[in-house]
Amino acid sequence: MKKISYFLNKILYPACLYFTIIVFILGSVTTSITEYDVPILNMFGVSLAMLFCFGFSCINRLLFIDSFKVITRVILHFVGFISVFALTFIVIGGFTPTTTTAFVLLAAVSIVYIVIASIALIIRAIIKKNKTEKSDYKRQFGK
Repeated sequence: MKKISYFLNKILYPACLYFTIIVFILGSVTTSITEYDVPILNMFGVSLAMLFCFGFSCINRLLFIDSFKVITRVILHFVGFISVFALTFIVIGGFTPTTTTAFVLLAAVSIVYIVIASIALIIRAIIKKNKTEKSDYKRQFGK
Protein backbone atom coordinates (compact mmCIF):
# COMPACT_ATOMS: atom_id res chain seq x y z
CA MET A 1 0.00 0.00 0.00
CA LYS A 2 2.91 2.34 0.72
CA LYS A 3 4.28 1.80 -2.79
CA ILE A 4 0.96 2.76 -4.36
CA SER A 5 0.69 5.83 -2.13
CA TYR A 6 4.28 6.82 -2.95
CA PHE A 7 3.65 6.39 -6.68
CA LEU A 8 0.46 8.45 -6.56
CA ASN A 9 1.75 11.27 -4.35
CA LYS A 10 5.32 11.58 -5.61
CA ILE A 11 5.07 10.68 -9.30
CA LEU A 12 1.54 10.58 -10.76
CA TYR A 13 0.00 13.68 -9.13
CA PRO A 14 2.98 15.92 -9.98
CA ALA A 15 2.94 14.53 -13.55
CA CYS A 16 -0.72 15.48 -13.86
CA LEU A 17 0.04 18.96 -12.52
CA TYR A 18 2.90 19.44 -15.03
CA PHE A 19 0.64 18.15 -17.81
CA THR A 20 -2.12 20.60 -16.91
CA ILE A 21 0.32 23.51 -16.87
CA ILE A 22 1.96 22.53 -20.18
CA VAL A 23 -1.34 21.98 -22.01
CA PHE A 24 -2.76 25.23 -20.62
CA ILE A 25 0.31 27.21 -21.72
CA LEU A 26 0.43 25.55 -25.15
CA GLY A 27 -3.30 26.05 -25.63
CA SER A 28 -3.11 29.70 -24.60
CA VAL A 29 -0.12 30.47 -26.79
CA THR A 30 -1.39 28.63 -29.85
CA THR A 31 -4.89 30.06 -29.73
CA SER A 32 -3.53 33.56 -29.38
CA ILE A 33 -1.18 33.06 -32.36
CA THR A 34 -3.44 31.25 -34.80
CA GLU A 35 -7.05 30.28 -35.31
CA TYR A 36 -6.20 26.99 -37.00
CA ASP A 37 -5.74 23.51 -35.57
CA VAL A 38 -2.29 23.25 -34.03
CA PRO A 39 -0.46 19.89 -34.23
CA ILE A 40 0.57 19.81 -30.56
CA LEU A 41 -3.05 19.94 -29.48
CA ASN A 42 -4.12 16.83 -31.38
CA MET A 43 -4.41 13.50 -29.56
CA PHE A 44 -0.87 12.41 -30.47
CA GLY A 45 0.63 15.68 -29.21
CA VAL A 46 -1.36 15.56 -25.98
CA SER A 47 -0.27 11.95 -25.44
CA LEU A 48 3.36 12.94 -25.98
CA ALA A 49 2.95 15.80 -23.50
CA MET A 50 1.56 13.37 -20.90
CA LEU A 51 4.39 10.91 -21.54
CA PHE A 52 6.94 13.70 -21.16
CA CYS A 53 5.33 14.93 -17.93
CA PHE A 54 5.35 11.41 -16.49
CA GLY A 55 9.03 11.00 -17.36
CA PHE A 56 9.82 14.45 -15.98
CA SER A 57 8.03 13.59 -12.74
CA CYS A 58 10.07 10.39 -12.41
CA ILE A 59 13.31 12.27 -13.09
CA ASN A 60 12.40 14.87 -10.44
CA ARG A 61 12.77 12.20 -7.75
CA LEU A 62 16.55 12.43 -8.37
CA LEU A 63 16.52 15.88 -6.78
CA PHE A 64 15.46 14.38 -3.44
CA ILE A 65 18.28 11.86 -3.01
CA ASP A 66 20.09 13.27 0.01
CA SER A 67 23.10 10.97 -0.30
CA PHE A 68 24.29 12.91 -3.38
CA LYS A 69 25.66 16.43 -3.38
CA VAL A 70 23.42 19.09 -4.88
CA ILE A 71 25.54 19.55 -7.99
CA THR A 72 25.47 15.79 -8.67
CA ARG A 73 21.69 15.73 -8.32
CA VAL A 74 21.31 18.68 -10.69
CA ILE A 75 23.63 17.14 -13.30
CA LEU A 76 21.79 13.80 -13.12
CA HIS A 77 18.47 15.64 -13.37
CA PHE A 78 19.72 17.60 -16.40
CA VAL A 79 20.87 14.45 -18.20
CA GLY A 80 17.59 12.72 -17.38
CA PHE A 81 15.53 15.73 -18.45
CA ILE A 82 17.30 16.05 -21.79
CA SER A 83 16.99 12.28 -22.34
CA VAL A 84 13.26 12.28 -21.60
CA PHE A 85 12.74 15.36 -23.79
CA ALA A 86 14.73 13.88 -26.69
CA LEU A 87 13.08 10.47 -26.42
CA THR A 88 9.59 11.91 -26.23
CA PHE A 89 9.60 14.74 -28.73
CA ILE A 90 12.46 13.92 -31.10
CA VAL A 91 12.51 10.12 -31.28
CA ILE A 92 8.85 9.23 -30.68
CA GLY A 93 7.25 12.50 -31.76
CA GLY A 94 9.46 13.14 -34.74
CA PHE A 95 9.09 16.91 -34.41
CA THR A 96 12.52 17.57 -35.90
CA PRO A 97 13.00 16.55 -39.52
CA THR A 98 16.83 16.68 -39.51
CA THR A 99 19.62 15.99 -37.06
CA THR A 100 20.68 19.62 -37.15
CA THR A 101 17.30 20.87 -36.03
CA ALA A 102 17.28 18.22 -33.30
CA PHE A 103 20.60 19.49 -31.95
CA VAL A 104 19.45 23.11 -32.15
CA LEU A 105 16.26 22.21 -30.27
CA LEU A 106 18.22 20.31 -27.62
CA ALA A 107 20.65 23.24 -27.27
CA ALA A 108 17.76 25.68 -26.82
CA VAL A 109 16.08 23.43 -24.25
CA SER A 110 19.44 23.03 -22.46
CA ILE A 111 19.89 26.80 -22.24
CA VAL A 112 16.39 27.23 -20.83
CA TYR A 113 17.08 24.43 -18.32
CA ILE A 114 20.39 25.99 -17.25
CA VAL A 115 18.76 29.39 -16.70
CA ILE A 116 15.89 27.94 -14.65
CA ALA A 117 18.21 25.65 -12.67
CA SER A 118 20.57 28.55 -11.91
CA ILE A 119 17.71 30.66 -10.60
CA ALA A 120 16.44 27.75 -8.50
CA LEU A 121 19.92 27.08 -7.05
CA ILE A 122 20.40 30.77 -6.19
CA ILE A 123 17.03 30.85 -4.41
CA ARG A 124 17.94 27.60 -2.61
CA ALA A 125 21.26 29.08 -1.45
CA ILE A 126 19.56 32.25 -0.17
CA ILE A 127 16.96 30.24 1.76
CA LYS A 128 19.63 27.94 3.20
CA LYS A 129 21.73 30.94 4.25
CA ASN A 130 18.74 32.57 5.97
CA LYS A 131 17.97 29.34 7.84
CA THR A 132 21.55 29.12 9.10
CA GLU A 133 21.60 32.74 10.23
CA LYS A 134 18.32 32.34 12.14
CA SER A 135 19.32 29.14 13.92
CA ASP A 136 20.05 29.16 17.65
CA TYR A 137 23.33 27.34 17.19
CA LYS A 138 26.26 28.92 18.96
CA ARG A 139 29.81 27.87 18.10
CA GLN A 140 31.71 26.46 21.02
CA PHE A 141 35.07 26.01 19.37
CA GLY A 142 36.97 28.23 16.99
CA LYS A 143 35.89 31.75 16.08
